[in-house]
Amino acid sequence: DATNSANLNAGKGWNPIGDSISSSFKGFYDGQVYSIDNLTINRPTEDNVGLWGYVYNGTVKNLHFTNGNVKGKEAVGIGIGKTYNASLSNLHASGSVNGDENVGGLIGNLYNNSTLNLSSFEGSVSGNTGDTSDYLATGGLVGKIEYKSTISTSWSTGNVSGNYAVGGLLGKNAYGSIHNSYSRASVNAAERISGGLIGWNQTDSDVNGPVNNYSTGTVSNTSASNDLGGLIGYQSSCSSCSDEGSGNFWDTATSGQSDDTAPSSISNGLTTVDAKKASTYTNWDFDNTWMITGNLNDGYP
Repeated sequence: DATNSANLNAGKGWNPIGDSISSSFKGFYDGQVYSIDNLTINRPTEDNVGLWGYVYNGTVKNLHFTNGNVKGKEAVGIGIGKTYNASLSNLHASGSVNGDENVGGLIGNLYNNSTLNLSSFEGSVSGNTGDTSDYLATGGLVGKIEYKSTISTSWSTGNVSGNYAVGGLLGKNAYGSIHNSYSRASVNAAERISGGLIGWNQTDSDVNGPVNNYSTGTVSNTSASNDLGGLIGYQSSCSSCSDEGSGNFWDTATSGQSDDTAPSSISNGLTTVDAKKASTYTNWDFDNTWMITGNLNDGYP
């Protein structure tokens, strides 16, 4: 029980383990599926905020966080603020997260060949109020992934809000891949760029991009009617970009969005009835990865 963390360091709460490259965690940690309850971090002017601030060439796995409450500035998440070439798996968190840039429920910034597998977040995430810089991102699970980093077999639920580049699972994909994952979180951008799964999606031929994912949450922009989509809020078309990905879907009824910003080669909308049929998901692995059974997950995969 980490309830007393709220009283540590003159009200700043837990001091993140390694808040820069020089002091980063570079080891191996196996939480053996133990749970850390009521972790509190209140550092709204500090970067790299989480139980671990910065994991560099390290491994973290098998750990749960319940009812966390974390506030930071840049690279903020209940579990880890920022990673570099890290291997992360079976990490699950619930609670609330607030920050400004690269804010995620579990991890703020998954950077440079980092991998996240079999992980989740349930709760509320709020980021970047009052700014529209392209560097901003807020996501239900991860704020931003970069440079061949990967999210796989992971999910998010709850509420995700920010000003710019907001996604149910991931705020911004900058040359990374997302496989076999989903979001059922509601998404709102106060200004622009909101997507049920990914806010901003930017890929090239060196990565797979989003493959075999779906989203069901409501998607909205408060101030603008453009740059929002059922699955992806903004599909980048930069000079070095290419549209990568396939086999992704969103529920047009529950999301309130009939369109997406990604091409149909990447994403397609479904009725709620079709979204709950295994036969809809061509080339998805229902033997080893996915299942649809009864009311589990409200009938979605």
